[in-house]
Amino acid sequence: TPVQNNLHEYYVMVDWVRPNALGTRAEFHQNFADAIERGQHTDSSKKDITTMRKRAYVLHNTLKPFVHRKGYAVLRQGLPSKKEFVVVVQLSPLQKRLYRAYCAGVIA
Repeated sequence: TPVQNNLHEYYVMVDWVRPNALGTRAEFHQNFADAIERGQHTDSSKKDITTMRKRAYVLHNTLKPFVHRKGYAVLRQGLPSKKEFVVVVQLSPLQKRLYRAYCAGVIA
């Protein structure tokens, strides 16, 4: 989920849909993001984990009125089937030189 992946991106997404629902970026980090991120590490203290759970709960309840999580099965009904295209484009001479230089640096 976006919350698990990147809280800042989640804030931007929510702020676009509902401006200021989570306060300013600084307020969001102070009220939610910092505490949640501190509690997500394998070496987080019990206090940090407890605080993370409380802040995540408050965040979830704050967003509940206007963020509706739906699974893929619900979305699939209204989406067209997926189409993939493979387009092969030759590299320019500059791109070839840069790619070779990059590969030489990685292998060396």
